Amino acid sequence: MKNILVLSERKEKLVPEISQNLQLIYPNTQITVRRLKQSLLTELLALPTELLPRMILVEACAESLDLLRELKAHPYLYRIPVLMLQAKATQRRAQLDQEIQPEVVTKYTLGHTLN
Repeated sequence: MKNILVLSERKEKLVPEISQNLQLIYPNTQITVRRLKQSLLTELLALPTELLPRMILVEACAESLDLLRELKAHPYLYRIPVLMLQAKATQRRAQLDQEIQPEVVTKYTLGHTLN
């Protein structure tokens, strides 16, 4: 059976609502909702390939970007699609990262070509 892992920091009373809504979108799929925690990578690595989630949905928070980086850097787990469900936290974290390590960004106007 296919499964989708949802990482959420919402209160427990909202978990059934999340599961029900996703079940409507993805019938015949097991939906697992859990909190984001440090042991997630270890738990995923312990699973056989056929039991790995088909997709991970993450309710964005600052820690979720670290998880995303770790997942995508891992040679065994990088293939699992990860979707961030909220952009606000992601944008804020990106802002903080840019303040810590500013990068020069060049903007090109329409019609500008590189030689």
